Amino acid sequence: HFQFGEGSRAHRRRTASEKRDLGRDAELEGRRRADERRARREQAAKARVEAEAAVSAAAEAARAPKRCAECGERESQMMALPCQHAALCRSCWEGTAERSRCARCSALCEVVLCVHRP
Repeated sequence: HFQFGEGSRAHRRRTASEKRDLGRDAELEGRRRADERRARREQAAKARVEAEAAVSAAAEAARAPKRCAECGERESQMMALPCQHAALCRSCWEGTAERSRCARCSALCEVVLCVHRP
């Protein structure tokens, strides 16, 4: 008479097979988590590079004063990102209704920095 009880060989083989499956599942989960950590590190590194580029562009704009694209009288202070144009003075920027686009190239503005020149 053949049994599949706890003491049988079939049960021991099945248990070993289940252990292998659990080991593979744990390995796959570990790889998935490692991939997620790697993606987060890459995203943070990309954000740092973009921030450094914006700071560099702001420093360059600070060294090269330009006139406001709208009034032409005052220095441009408001830098649009990501295009990095310092196109408008603060007065014109505050007075314009369309703040979502750059005054020089019409690119969508995600962020606007106020650049102060020495």
